[in-house]
Amino acid sequence: MSSLAAIRRVLARDWTLKLSAIGIALLLWFAVRFEARNQQEISSVAVRLDLSDPAWVLAEGSEPEDVSVRFRGPAMELLRLSTDRPVVVVPIADVGSADTTVVIQPGWVRFGERPGVLVEGISPGTLRLRFETVERLTLAPALRLTGELPPDLALASPPEPTVREFRISGPRSRMAQFDSVPLRPLDLSAITQAGAVPVLVDTAQMSGLQVQPVALEVELQVEPRVERTFLVPAPELPDPPGREGMVGYPDSVTVTVSGAASLVASLAPGTLRLVPEFPDDVEDLDTGFEVTFRLEGLPALLQGRVDPVQVRREDP
Repeated sequence: MSSLAAIRRVLARDWTLKLSAIGIALLLWFAVRFEARNQQEISSVAVRLDLSDPAWVLAEGSEPEDVSVRFRGPAMELLRLSTDRPVVVVPIADVGSADTTVVIQPGWVRFGERPGVLVEGISPGTLRLRFETVERLTLAPALRLTGELPPDLALASPPEPTVREFRISGPRSRMAQFDSVPLRPLDLSAITQAGAVPVLVDTAQMSGLQVQPVALEVELQVEPRVERTFLVPAPELPDPPGREGMVGYPDSVTVTVSGAASLVASLAPGTLRLVPEFPDDVEDLDTGFEVTFRLEGLPALLQGRVDPVQVRREDP
């Protein structure tokens, strides 16, 4: 009886500590058993292509773009793995054909240093890839101008890009859409003096293509704007019908030319020609009407203004 009481006294002494020890022992036992056979599947693992064949590019992306990967390993490592997402990197060193099916290898799954973690399965296990041949071209830039120069300035020569040729490469289907390299618009309203202005390639229009270089400068020659008037002979009236008895048709017409000072100063009056334009119903008009003139022979970058003249018909 005394020995039973002694056992009871031993069990009752520090009983909470003893229960805690038992609980910890059971937890460790279950943890070891659990870690030995723990598995975890992670869905939507991104698939990336490491393509090193310079003659091909991926045409339409991989199918599928992500996969599910089943891992086996220690529970704590798998728990960390679920927060630090793995990725599948598919190496392609040599493309054999435009349509290729690739079997995903477990070694392509990148998940960092996770001791004891293994890849048990990948679903789906294959990728269907479509490739397109790479084309390389040399194209000229396409300069776009927007806005107007300030009223007191004018271009003395056409804007000149400092780069005349760009090297571009990419899928043949995309390359076929371009016969020049689009540049971002150059806003003339922001120009205050002559000089070089930086302009970028419009890479948004050329997405998916490689372009070199991606920037250039445009040389702008601007000068003060001036005006000059010329007295240009009016051409003889065309033969009737419909133009008999016209009065007020001039022998010469004043033409006002404006533009860069050097261009206006060097303009020879003899290069300007006038072409009269009459109303379509001139034969039916009994009173006065307006004759306008189309100005020809004006050099580029200059602007010309010709005021219309009023004529009338009188009976002979």
